Amino acid sequence: MTSDRSDWLAQEISDLLDVSAVGLYEFMEFLNDPDQPLAMSQRRAIALQALERLMQEPGMQLHWRRWSQFDDLGHVALGDLPEAAWDPPRETDGLYVAIERRAG
Repeated sequence: MTSDRSDWLAQEISDLLDVSAVGLYEFMEFLNDPDQPLAMSQRRAIALQALERLMQEPGMQLHWRRWSQFDDLGHVALGDLPEAAWDPPRETDGLYVAIERRAG
């Protein structure tokens, strides 16, 4: 079941990436289904699987962003994701991690 959900999530996020960058917190929002509740640890595991799948595609990159701005504030390596990478933009400074598909 986890694989099915991560496949579904990866496809949903991939569709959004055709338009713009997607915050990792949005992965978690997609998995916040009251009809199929999941523990936070389960949601993070599914989201990570989907992210790892997406990162295998050409041109995928992770970056720090600031809410309501489009500036790239620095690269983030998949292996160096902070625990808070899945959280919504921080109230103090609006920072969040986003995935983006960049043309070669």
